[in-house]
Amino acid sequence: MMAKKYESEFGLLDGIRCGYYSSFYRVVTFGSGSGIAEIAYLNKYGIQGAKATGMTLIKYILHKITIVLYGLIGYGIACFTIRDLVRGYGWLLFIGSFIGVGIALILILVTISPWFSNNGFRLVRKIIANKKVWLEKCDALELQVNILQEEAKALLKEKKLLTIIFLNFLKLSLWYLIPGVVCRGEGLTLGLSIILTSISLMLAGSIPAPAGYGSLEIVFILLFGKIISKTKIISVILLYRFATTILPFLVGGLVTFRKIHAAEG
Repeated sequence: MMAKKYESEFGLLDGIRCGYYSSFYRVVTFGSGSGIAEIAYLNKYGIQGAKATGMTLIKYILHKITIVLYGLIGYGIACFTIRDLVRGYGWLLFIGSFIGVGIALILILVTISPWFSNNGFRLVRKIIANKKVWLEKCDALELQVNILQEEAKALLKEKKLLTIIFLNFLKLSLWYLIPGVVCRGEGLTLGLSIILTSISLMLAGSIPAPAGYGSLEIVFILLFGKIISKTKIISVILLYRFATTILPFLVGGLVTFRKIHAAEG
């Protein structure tokens, strides 16, 4: 959807391949190389580096914001409907939600407010005034933020923002159903699966870890441990990781191999 305005021949299948391609590099680089891979993929279709960078950043930010919004909705429902299940983790859930909201607000402000980003960079430069290497990194980051804001303006003009957020909600809903499908008949309904998984993913995002590996598993065990056995939780975690990480990685490996083979040919 986002690439169409720069390259009319970039179709749905191209976008799907791009997603799998970046998923492959996400696993290989523990989360650090997926954006670079996506930019490189888009660049091969004639989309300039700056535009591809802006698109990738916007897509990442909308994904993170949707996770927080979904998690907050899940947390709100949990407080009224399954209070016994989250009892004992009240402060942890509150602090995690607060951090998630803070991250989302900062991402939104950086994306749409030049005033916020300019003053932020001005403050950072005062702090690192005598460190040349860090000043150079700050300049590079500011350039990326400027590209991001330009892409955000274009996206808002085209009114695709709500559609993309809706698609993110749809994607996450399918992810969040996985534990419920695996544990059907064991006290975990599909609705409860969506609520607890949405909270888990939001809280895991507030714990620093490469690509969320480790943090999500810890939160899963804490929240699902009151409903299903520890053995079953391990199965759920493994199947969730397989569906959302390993399977896209394997398909992405095939896409990457084909691109490398085509380039050599």
